[in-house]
Amino acid sequence: MSKVFESPKLIWWIIIPTCIVYLFLMAHWPYPIPFRYLGLFGDFCYYLISNYRILLCLILWATVIAHLFEAIAARQICLQLNIDQDSTYLWMIQTFILGYPSLSILQGYKRRGLCFTINMSSSSNNQQAKPPAMNLSDAEWKKKLTNKQYRILRQKDTEYPGTGEYDKHFETGIYKCAGCGQELYDSSSKFDSRCGWPAFSSSIDTAVRRHVDADGYREEISCATCNGHLGHVFAGEGLRDANGKIVRERHCVNSASLQFQRGK
Repeated sequence: MSKVFESPKLIWWIIIPTCIVYLFLMAHWPYPIPFRYLGLFGDFCYYLISNYRILLCLILWATVIAHLFEAIAARQICLQLNIDQDSTYLWMIQTFILGYPSLSILQGYKRRGLCFTINMSSSSNNQQAKPPAMNLSDAEWKKKLTNKQYRILRQKDTEYPGTGEYDKHFETGIYKCAGCGQELYDSSSKFDSRCGWPAFSSSIDTAVRRHVDADGYREEISCATCNGHLGHVFAGEGLRDANGKIVRERHCVNSASLQFQRGK
């Protein structure tokens, strides 16, 4: 399961809760509000309370109900994207508080994930049939890898965006599998996608295997030698590399799955 959580801009955390609290006070408990110190705005608020209090109550509770349904929708998207339970709870709470600004971020993840099923190729199915050339027991992998590498390479976890060592790394060289040393990506294929994870436009020959993820939507990529989890492929996003060329697909890879060799 993936640990993915992203928060909207701070301005939404200021505007939306403030408006909801103020609307609640105006509709249900207006007396503590110092309208007389608010000038024309205070006079306007007092007019609303005096003449449209029932309407204010309806608007308030309609907003609360709408946010509740958006939180439920957020949970459904999290289930589809195979996001872990703790992150799902955070998404639901955030969406209940902020509404659409939070839900729209999740919908963006879903749109990018759904691109996989449209762009699956027959060559990826052929790659899937090839068995990994390196097989270790689970105990051997635990001994060989760091805790973070084991969690991602063998248990298919995901780094938090923006935390990986190679996200903003653009030296010349080769990126290898952290599990077995297989050469996976040349630095010439790396570009800044601003997604929070290292991004590559293509892999080295047949070093990377592809197959449909367990969620049925996304296309997972793994090392062809040791079957270590690397990340996912996204296609048709319209992104451009450093030369301004449109990138056909983006290999979104966890930094912990990689090792870098300079200058090759």
